[in-house]
Amino acid sequence: MTFSSYYGPSVYLSGDHTHHDYWWNESSLIEQAFDCSENKTSIHIKNLDVTPTLSDHVIDRIRDPRKTEGWIKFTVSECSDNENLIKVVKAALSHFRCFELADMKLIGTNLIRYLSTHMAMSEINPALSNTMLGRLEMREVDLSTEQAYIFSEGISKTTSLRELSLCSVTMDSQGFRKLALGFRANKSIENLQIVRCQLHDRQVSMLAEALSNHDRLNELDLTGNYCRDFGLKSLSRLLSMKNCELRVLKLNDQYYNMITTSEVDQSTLRVEYLLEGLQQNTSLQELQLSRNELTDVDALLSILWKCPTLKTLDLLGNNITQLASLRRFWSQCRPSRLQKLELSYNPFHYNHAKRVRDENAMWLCRILESHPELRYAGKKSYLETFWKKTCHHAQIQHFLDLNETGRVLVANNTVPLAFWPFVFERANKQFEGSRRANVLFHLLHGPVTTNGRGCSDPTKMK
Repeated sequence: MTFSSYYGPSVYLSGDHTHHDYWWNESSLIEQAFDCSENKTSIHIKNLDVTPTLSDHVIDRIRDPRKTEGWIKFTVSECSDNENLIKVVKAALSHFRCFELADMKLIGTNLIRYLSTHMAMSEINPALSNTMLGRLEMREVDLSTEQAYIFSEGISKTTSLRELSLCSVTMDSQGFRKLALGFRANKSIENLQIVRCQLHDRQVSMLAEALSNHDRLNELDLTGNYCRDFGLKSLSRLLSMKNCELRVLKLNDQYYNMITTSEVDQSTLRVEYLLEGLQQNTSLQELQLSRNELTDVDALLSILWKCPTLKTLDLLGNNITQLASLRRFWSQCRPSRLQKLELSYNPFHYNHAKRVRDENAMWLCRILESHPELRYAGKKSYLETFWKKTCHHAQIQHFLDLNETGRVLVANNTVPLAFWPFVFERANKQFEGSRRANVLFHLLHGPVTTNGRGCSDPTKMK
């Protein structure tokens, strides 16, 4: 199951003074927010000290039998943790598939304990797993060691949780070690996001090792942490596992410029440590390495033919100044299956020297020519600004168009072999005398296989 990022219209209860005056009157707030004439699908409680009266009304709203639309997401942010809030959370977890805790710097242990117990219920009663919590989000939350231990128990036992997003969630080393053990035992999570959680290299390695036998994980997002050599080597081992089903790996913003002097030898992202795992992996389709100050294009693009299934490589916002070393890439006898190569916001786009721009454009053109599925090589506005200033702009556009539709036609064509002589004859006649026309280019786009009136019978072509 994949949950949409849009959860529909919300019941929004906030103690924020800056928006609507009626929110400060509890009775008016309840009357306005819980109008049953609207079918809301989400509830968001923000910056409130939940009172017994408000708690009762929220629970009644959640359980309202007149509601025709199912509940999707329940969010608690910037709230005081008290017994009334826990009562509301208990009711919500029985009706909502998505739950979010946000900006809870002083979250209570009782709330974490109940959340963990609820997740574990799906193991006790498997029949409930399809109606229990499917996505959990935590954002800007500090977990104590005890809370991390309790949360880990829920992670290890749940069979219903499919997506877990931890964003700017902090805990000490002991707490993370216990959480990693929870991931080792978990078999249900398909999408795991641990973003900006200040994981250092050894913790990334610990997490990757914990996930090495996880056969349901499809997406792993480690954006905004501190992965170094140990982390990359462990991730490579994870990718090389036979039961690995990982399709998306995100290693953006690894902050390699924010290191101490003692770690200077680990200051660069050594992507070569991933190559062995990528070569053996048969599932990965997307690899994101944006904003990591990467410069070694040769090593980066080794990935493209080491990983047989890779379709997207994101190198946005790195420090790639020239594309000359791509010669290894375009000259491979076995072209990659790459469809998208994100190169936007790299320095080569901004070089004002005409000779350098033309040289980079030439290599980009050869990449597109040699890799028939590659149809995207950077953000359109940036790429166009780059190639339109070079003498190769027409060729680049030519191959982009060709890769988009032309070669797909040839690879998947159902045109009988006896039909092709008529196609070539028609192509020569149609574009005869055109200095700029490339007969094969137009042919592969398909218009010449008809006679202009939608007819495809070779015996009727003129």
